[in-house]
Amino acid sequence: MRISFERTGGVAGVRLACTIDTATLAPAEGARLEHLVARAGLDALPAAAPPEPDRFEYRLEVDGRAFSFGERQVGAALRPLLAALLDLARGC
Repeated sequence: MRISFERTGGVAGVRLACTIDTATLAPAEGARLEHLVARAGLDALPAAAPPEPDRFEYRLEVDGRAFSFGERQVGAALRPLLAALLDLARGC
């Protein structure tokens, strides 16, 4: 699974981005990330709201499907995936 992740905005306006291919990760880590994607409820995300000052904006592309959403749209199902992607992006 190929995942492109980008987080922009926030108080400092720092951009964090990374492209991850789960096939290149350790098998357990790749499987965990794929599981988090499946459980994240990406298809249930509401339409993107206009950007808000000092809030994060996210863009994900998962195997060619694009998702954009703001910090306020991040629910409990999506948080574990974003946490994992943030950790991976910090190492890119």
